[in-house]
Parts: sequence; structure tokens; C-alpha cells
Amino acid sequence: MADTHALALDAMRAKGAADAAALAAKAVAGEANAQELLEKKSMIPT
Repeated sequence: MADTHALALDAMRAKGAADAAALAAKAVAGEANAQELLEKKSMIPT
């Protein structure tokens, strides 16, 4: 049986990566203003 903790972590990482990619795409396209980027800075991986 698969470890549910590992599955949950993988799902959270995938969701985080997708959210960060969507925010990056909005920023590059000029659709995200500075305020939105500051509000969502926790989504930006460092």
C-alpha cells in the first residue's frame, strides 16, 4: 500500500508548482499587477 503521507506531499508539490507556473505566466503576460504579486509571494518558490 502506498504511503498516504508521501502521496499527499506529492499532490501538494504538484499543486504548488501549477499555481506558481500560472502566476509566473500572468506576470510575464503583464496580467498580474504588483499588488497581486505581493499578495501571492508565498506561492513563488525560492
